[in-house]
Amino acid sequence: MLYMLGQVALDINDNYKQKYLIKVGLSRKLNQRINTYKSDNPSAIVFDTIAGVERTERKCHQFLSQNGKWYSGEWYQVSEEVFAKCREEGFSFFPF
Repeated sequence: MLYMLGQVALDINDNYKQKYLIKVGLSRKLNQRINTYKSDNPSAIVFDTIAGVERTERKCHQFLSQNGKWYSGEWYQVSEEVFAKCREEGFSFFPF
């Protein structure tokens, strides 16, 4: 399953300005994976899940790179507008 998480974080190096972060990942054990994120990062929110494969995950990462910037691991920093679209529309916002 492909999943999308969102998180609003505060940048302590930039006067606590809000950063909008999106993560797209792939997991065979989705519930276990999300529970791991929730215990490590309780402010992360699940935006959407769909059936998917690695190719689809790569397309999502490419889209996030084009509409934001890589942040860390599979997390991408995006604008508030892209974050809102991901939250509202989930994977249907992605062009595939």
